[in-house]
Amino acid sequence: MDPKINIPHEELDQVIQKSITRGRLKMKTKKKKFTVLKAVACAGLVLVGSLVASVNAVPAFADALKEIPGMSGIVRIIEFDRGVGVGGKVTDGQELGDIVWAREGDRESVTLKLFTEDGVAPAPGYFEIVEEQYPNRLVISINGVRRVSVPDWAAPENSLLLTDMYRMVTLDDSMQRIVLSFATPVDYTVAETENGGIYIAFEEKQTDSLAPVYSVRTASEAALEPIAVIEEILLWEHGVETARLIHDAKGDAFVEVGYFETEAEAQAMKVEFEENLGRSLFIEERGESDIPANLK
Repeated sequence: MDPKINIPHEELDQVIQKSITRGRLKMKTKKKKFTVLKAVACAGLVLVGSLVASVNAVPAFADALKEIPGMSGIVRIIEFDRGVGVGGKVTDGQELGDIVWAREGDRESVTLKLFTEDGVAPAPGYFEIVEEQYPNRLVISINGVRRVSVPDWAAPENSLLLTDMYRMVTLDDSMQRIVLSFATPVDYTVAETENGGIYIAFEEKQTDSLAPVYSVRTASEAALEPIAVIEEILLWEHGVETARLIHDAKGDAFVEVGYFETEAEAQAMKVEFEENLGRSLFIEERGESDIPANLK
């Protein structure tokens, strides 16, 4: 296994602040019948990412990073736009072999390490990372990963920010979805490393609290594949872009149809999709950093 990549907190902040301007981007959402608040954004809610460019595209920034101990292994800093970032290369047959957590000062990091049959992957497979709220989490979807051999999925006990870290079931056998859930909103930076890794650094974000929302969701289930089927039905048969699979406080899973500013909007959507899905749904009031409840 490769050594951990430790990035000095203060030095990284200084370089990023001097080289790249962080931006605030407000999501524009389509007007839907029930004003569904999208899982990754909603009208009036602001998603803040670290808007940075490719290391190769900004030579001065790349040179500055290389001067920091431990940063020589960074190949590319991922640019985020409206809470979504993409990277990696189209490939197949990779294995997610390890996840390394580290902390330095107020910053924590998680590195996903990818391998091939010949050893360390030259580059991670094509991936997408999406920032979500209610709860605060990053969803990492990596294509071309056929095998997973991570020994331990539990969030580190001494982490101050991670509340959960898990592999989210998907019906696509050539893709893996990894979820990092956080106790608070976080600022984050994502990079590709030369040893086939995806490096995610994060720290608490100082921001005003958001108002609670009303989530329309299924019951929690221990069996994951049937829940994943419901997610697929909502996404592809009903075109519900806000549908997402979430783990609850007990580690079971459920599918959320969407979340809303008012209980009345949630109730209207609940009635419609109980009929469409042929099953009972719940309305859960949830705060920004609340871990979803185990509802049966």
